[in-house]
Amino acid sequence: MTLADSSLLTAHPAFADLSDRGRGQLEAQLQPRSFRLGQSLCHDSLIPSEVLLIRSGTARLLVLDGGVLGTAEKLGPGSFVGLASLLRAAGCEEVAAASALEALAIPDALVLTLLKEEPGFAAWAAGQVFSAELLALISSLLECRAQPGSSLLHTWRQLAPQARLVPARAADLRQWPADQALFAASNNLLELPLGAQLNPADGLPACRGPLPPRLISLPLAALPGNQPAAAPPEPPVRELAAEPTGARPAAGPLASSLDLGQRDQAELRLLRGSGALEETLACFQMLAAQLKLPFRRDAVEKILRDVLRRGQTPDLQLCGSIAASMGLHVSGVRVPASQGNRL
Repeated sequence: MTLADSSLLTAHPAFADLSDRGRGQLEAQLQPRSFRLGQSLCHDSLIPSEVLLIRSGTARLLVLDGGVLGTAEKLGPGSFVGLASLLRAAGCEEVAAASALEALAIPDALVLTLLKEEPGFAAWAAGQVFSAELLALISSLLECRAQPGSSLLHTWRQLAPQARLVPARAADLRQWPADQALFAASNNLLELPLGAQLNPADGLPACRGPLPPRLISLPLAALPGNQPAAAPPEPPVRELAAEPTGARPAAGPLASSLDLGQRDQAELRLLRGSGALEETLACFQMLAAQLKLPFRRDAVEKILRDVLRRGQTPDLQLCGSIAASMGLHVSGVRVPASQGNRL
């Protein structure tokens, strides 16, 4: 890590109160990342496996408004990309480089560790309403409250100065003001989906760990559907620049493998086996269940028994053949050892 990177971390309010241990962990695991003009830093369909801290260059937070892709906000040095998605346990950030861009990548597991073990970092994160998460919330509100001519960006600009992240404390809900509406802004509430309006009288909603619930307060009078219809705003201008001709397509951001308590996370039933035969069968049965494919246990077991009878053991080539017989597309690829846990 360079001296400039160290200065960026020291000056950033998110890391101002890190302990020596936390700062050491952060500095040891930071990785530099470079992005070309137009390259994606994050997609709104996933929680990224790395949180990016921009150190030079600019990026655009992109949204679809009226079917047109436009820029909601420009991000510069010191801005996080991917942190809002991780905190709310749901993707919400479509971000692309607006220039050549350099960033520092923080592994998702380290971010989660800092949230658990560093009160200063956790308090900073609990006090930030990120533009991307507010846009995602307003988008869900417009789906059920939209008026003719409603614009996501126009509504967001009106509500952003009044939006407030509410601490998950029962005492705050007992004294809730009547002119404010409270919404579920994270995907880890047990009984409430993202964007649902809460009744503060019901108390603090239950959530799945390891992250606390995120609750956003908005003024009732300013909500979509509670205001007189406005003149249709001008459609947003598509500002995403194309990649230079001849540039290699960039690898897309990878999804996090962490369990962040997502309420819509698919449950995987763990099957166990003993020995090469039963272990291999268990793996293919779990794979078939996850991909919702039919699993012919007798046919797979016959193939494995024939191999074992010849004194061989199941290898990657055999597993690939079995997967192909199940209707999956199979190809060989070399994977760096550091990425083996993502298979």
